Amino acid sequence: MLMLQARYSLVIDRLGIVREALHKQSKRRATFSCLFEVERGNDGRHEKKEGKAGELVAALKNSNNSYGLFVSKLALLGNKDAIETVDWFKNILLPGAVPEDRENDPVGKDEDIRVLKDPRFLEIFRMVDYSICSIEVDNDKPYGKSLIIRRDADGNEIRRELQQDSTGVREFFAWAVQIFRVVYENRVVFADEMDRVLNPILSDRVVAFVNGAEHQGQFIFSTHNVLHLNLKTYMKEQIYFVTKSKDRLTSELYSLADFPEVRYETAKVYEFYMKGILGGTAFE
Repeated sequence: MLMLQARYSLVIDRLGIVREALHKQSKRRATFSCLFEVERGNDGRHEKKEGKAGELVAALKNSNNSYGLFVSKLALLGNKDAIETVDWFKNILLPGAVPEDRENDPVGKDEDIRVLKDPRFLEIFRMVDYSICSIEVDNDKPYGKSLIIRRDADGNEIRRELQQDSTGVREFFAWAVQIFRVVYENRVVFADEMDRVLNPILSDRVVAFVNGAEHQGQFIFSTHNVLHLNLKTYMKEQIYFVTKSKDRLTSELYSLADFPEVRYETAKVYEFYMKGILGGTAFE
């Protein structure tokens, strides 16, 4: 996992945290220095591997088991780098759940309503249907009772509750909140199976919108749509594959950049994929 001037890694097994580490990049050099690296011993306790964080000894002394992130323990002890890392987890990272899952969360719902009432949200949501001209947000049930207003060629308005609209429109309404946060709040959003909601045309619109806006957010999504395998929209370093070993039943994540034979002038990367050359298919 990469962050601004920092690299955090975490290894977990069925018993809990196996290893955890935080490295910080020097401002003058590109090298990373270790702030802490700990590993769970045979007795279940954290053991120091290395690190220069001043609070490391105290955190190890008071860490009697593997429950909870070690970086959180350092943050509680006042370590500045650990505090910034935990703050990134809490305030920047959005791991995959669409906002409608927070309908019964008062704090989350208020945050979503603020986004839904922002005029810039409508710009994103209209990608699903350009006949949509406005939204009237329901403060009690924003993902059910909000009114979607469309205008036909004669100027007539058609008003419909979101819960009465198509599944695709309802789901994109929720995902549009996350896209808003990427572009206008510099959040990092993980979207699992994005193309379950977005058809290829809408998917291209979303990617073009995210790529065309000036922001520091990231939209990271998994997909089975081979049309994304092109080097006109993405850099090789932006495309990753997941291959599962049939012998060990473990999954490996690797980049398209690991394949030097795939060049930017290659027009149809998906042909390499469909032939099983890039992995990530049932051929493995």
